Amino acid sequence: MKLEDYKGDKRSKAYKAHKKAVEQFNAKQVGVGDIIAKAAAVTGVETIVKKLFGKDCGCEERQAKVNKFFGKTNIRPLTPEEYIYLDGIIKQPKINPEDQKKLVALFEDVFQKRVKFSCSTCSFMSAIYKPLKKLFDLYEY
Repeated sequence: MKLEDYKGDKRSKAYKAHKKAVEQFNAKQVGVGDIIAKAAAVTGVETIVKKLFGKDCGCEERQAKVNKFFGKTNIRPLTPEEYIYLDGIIKQPKINPEDQKKLVALFEDVFQKRVKFSCSTCSFMSAIYKPLKKLFDLYEY
């Protein structure tokens, strides 16, 4: 979907609707590495890392690797509160049923996927915990 595909008056409401649809489509077509890079830029982490490690801190290579690993996706970045919550959960030796429910809800929200289990205890670690942990680990600098 491209803006160039529109045939007609670019001052019309139809063009504006088409432009909005193209922007929304393109916004969804980003990789996880792109999302993390945007989050790092907005929060100021990128500036700090570049001051500490120089302009060639490896951020672009890391971003490319993460994009290649996850591919194009609709994954949204973790909020600071979600990151702190996951940090506490990952350090625990066991996850209680209440936290499992919260992690399932977080997974569905972040990965924009509905999860269906035949046995939630059996598939929780591989279907929910490990993808969230991988995403959490991508935020480590």
